[in-house]
Amino acid sequence: MIEAQQLGVELLTNSTFESASYNNEHCVITYTRDNTEQQLNAKIIINATGPWVNHVLNKIKPTATQLNIDLVLGS
Repeated sequence: MIEAQQLGVELLTNSTFESASYNNEHCVITYTRDNTEQQLNAKIIINATGPWVNHVLNKIKPTATQLNIDLVLGS
């Protein structure tokens, strides 16, 4: 995360991802922060949610291919 911020990425912690849609130009991401629904545009989405990857993929349109992943016990 630190390297991403050094490259200009804005991190929004304490936010809930609601949905996203994309076309050939950009992604529109809807999220909730401080009980307020907000939107932003992004060039890409990086889904780094581990075992919850398919839960997030279900919220992205057009529909993405589901991944065959097992839920695992964390350390």
